[in-house]
Amino acid sequence: MHLALWSGVLCFLAGFWMPVSWCYENGPVEYLQLACMGGIVFLCCRATQYREFFLWCAAVMLLLMLREINCGRTLFFAYPDSSVRFYKWSEIPYGWVVQTCYGVLIAVTVLWFFVRKLFVRVPQVLRMRPLPIGCVGILLTEIIIARVCETDGALMVWEELAELSVVVTGLIVAGLYSGMRCSR
Repeated sequence: MHLALWSGVLCFLAGFWMPVSWCYENGPVEYLQLACMGGIVFLCCRATQYREFFLWCAAVMLLLMLREINCGRTLFFAYPDSSVRFYKWSEIPYGWVVQTCYGVLIAVTVLWFFVRKLFVRVPQVLRMRPLPIGCVGILLTEIIIARVCETDGALMVWEELAELSVVVTGLIVAGLYSGMRCSR
């Protein structure tokens, strides 16, 4: 919990000196967020207990990574004269295909959760290792801060840093749960 708290505090303080350009799409803060999300995927994929549940968690995180880069739109479709303006999906000839495939991936992931009854695993995992309530509180606070800051363009730095703190907290929690060595 202390790591999650320090992560939030450091991200907040960094917002006072960090250039806004670092928080643009394809900027250092976004790449750091993606790296943390990749770390969560790695930790979930190497879990030995409740393997299918953690693989599902990794799939959800991969979907969130795709969302963070807007399914590649912000990586590959910037206007020629700008690195911060991007074509809309409706302006890209095969945009509808990408959006449809992304929707199908979301649907498959949701179906996977219910068809394989992975919801049964949640209480089992929580019995093995209680939920760190402090981390959950910090995580919810960071999500609220990111959402509030998202509505005001002048607070973009704190929005992106709050998102970074969310994924760092997620990485900490994934590390706690994916490395469980308890008996079933």
